Amino acid sequence: MKKITHIGMAALVAMGVLGSSCNKAESPEIETPETQKENIVTLTTTVGFAADDTKALTGAGVKTFAEGEKMVLRYKNTKGDWVKAVSNALEVGDIADGSKSATFTFTLTNPDKTKNVDYIYPAAIVNELGNMDEAALFGSQDGTLNKIASTFDYSRKIGAWDGENLPSLTLENQLAILAITLTNADGSSDITSSITGLTLSDGTKTYNVTPSAAEGPIYVAIFPTEDATITVAATDGSKNYAKTLTGKTYAKGNGYPVSWKMAKVISLSGRYPGDDELVIADGCILTGYAVGSSCKVSIADGATVTLRDVENNGKIVDHGTILECRPGIKCLGDATIILEGNNTVTGGDQYAGIYVPGDKTLTIRGTGSLNVTGGSSAAGIGGNATGDANCGSIVISGGTVKATGGSGGAGIGLGANGGGCKAITISGGTVTATGGSGGAGIGLGTSWGGCKAITISGGTVTAKGSENAPGIGGVEGVYESITITGDVTKVTATKGPLAQYSIGIEDDYSWEDCGPITIGGTVYFDEGNFTNNDLMTSSFVYQP
Repeated sequence: MKKITHIGMAALVAMGVLGSSCNKAESPEIETPETQKENIVTLTTTVGFAADDTKALTGAGVKTFAEGEKMVLRYKNTKGDWVKAVSNALEVGDIADGSKSATFTFTLTNPDKTKNVDYIYPAAIVNELGNMDEAALFGSQDGTLNKIASTFDYSRKIGAWDGENLPSLTLENQLAILAITLTNADGSSDITSSITGLTLSDGTKTYNVTPSAAEGPIYVAIFPTEDATITVAATDGSKNYAKTLTGKTYAKGNGYPVSWKMAKVISLSGRYPGDDELVIADGCILTGYAVGSSCKVSIADGATVTLRDVENNGKIVDHGTILECRPGIKCLGDATIILEGNNTVTGGDQYAGIYVPGDKTLTIRGTGSLNVTGGSSAAGIGGNATGDANCGSIVISGGTVKATGGSGGAGIGLGANGGGCKAITISGGTVTATGGSGGAGIGLGTSWGGCKAITISGGTVTAKGSENAPGIGGVEGVYESITITGDVTKVTATKGPLAQYSIGIEDDYSWEDCGPITIGGTVYFDEGNFTNNDLMTSSFVYQP
């Protein structure tokens, strides 16, 4: 159906126009320039939703047209300008097909019918520029389907004129809808109904949701993503939670029921040096820094935790008074640290930056960085110089790790007072280990000690010894073996200025206690080529 209204011109009436020429001199003809009339057109169009998938909503949230709704039409006029037109409000008689199609009426001025038109539904989401009001989508969702259906149910379609008529089209959903259920870190408890704030970000767009429903999933409308990294933050008012999702593709027009295990976020911010010890449980994320940048922090036995932009010092100082010295982070048992962001950890005097108990294993992985420094006489990562000086196993498989020993301590391994160190294994990441005065980069401190196998099978590793210490090994002591393998491995071992060897044990009297050295990767010694003089060992296998 089409209604066209023309503004007509008055009919010319002959009133003495054909008179004699003598009359012209007495009554000269006055010519009035003709004004171009606007072409105002009232047209209707019928649009619909797909029968089986309407607006990415299902069940109770299936979208249908409703009385009072409007749609926007963007068209070009004969001057080449884009124009925004808002339809009349739908009446009951305009809606058909089980409310999945509707006829909208528009009034257009000078439309160029050779150009495509752009339908946007509903009109409530369109800003003055004729585009979706994204600010509302990003900040005004309440987690319900009703809110999405009424405010953010964004459909769009571009089509060509059908002769003199607007095209009839099936609108296409532009958003994806997530139906989100949240649990605690181990999945044992549903926390969805307790959430009072939820934020999703794909790196370019951020959606802030204030859930209003007492129970059920939290529904969030988002723009489509492809292989995206999405960060999720949630709060119940007293506890904070976080999650990082990778490789996520959410297509427009689809609904996705998702269930996410959320890690509890623990912040050092606001804590004071004198506060009780903070034990980080499995699945938690530690972030921030305490007042004075010092706080008592431990990782629970068996826990996997994330360090995200953490700064902490094991020298607990309050108003200039040293209350206590301890590791910057103390592992209470086996532990896994996942690195995110930039982290700085320092041990107090005589304590490692990160302490690993003698019979336990610390694993470090992730994509972030860690700058860790031991207190005087202690290792950067590994053993203390006081109390139990033994060090457990250390495994590094990712991240950017810079470990520096305190005076006499190894960057990674033992402190200055000896003891025993279990295996040190590096299979990935970028690792720079520097010994304190007299300490090896990786291995032993200044005093007699023992180290199990040191194995480097991946990543880029730089090991620097201090004074008379090798880059990998120790000044005196024993080690089981040193093995460097892997085509992708790059190791730079630099001996201290008074040292003889880049890898091995410096004490000539203990050479018989050194295990074999196997070289199979790309290894540089003092930025030169391999030579036998760089090794101190009773036997070795060289594989160039």
